Amino acid sequence: MKELKEKYSITLDPEVANAIRRMAEEDDRNFSQYINMILKKWVLFSEEENSKSTSKTSTKRSSKASTKSSAKNNSKE
Repeated sequence: MKELKEKYSITLDPEVANAIRRMAEEDDRNFSQYINMILKKWVLFSEEENSKSTSKTSTKRSSKASTKSSAKNNSKE
C-alpha cells in the first residue's frame, strides 16, 4: 500500500507560486506534486553537496595531519 503523504500549509510569494504553477502545467502535474518533486530533488542535491564538502574537509584534515606527521619525522632525522 502506498504511503500517505502529510499535508502542510506554506506561504509563497505570488511570483514563485505562479512560476511553479506554470512549470507544473508544462510537466502535466498538479501544483502539490510539482512542489514535492522539486523539493525532493533539492533535498537529494543538498545531501550530495554536503557529503562532498564533508569528504573534502576530512580529506584536507587527513592530508594536513599526514603533512605534519611527515614534517615531524623528517625533522627527527
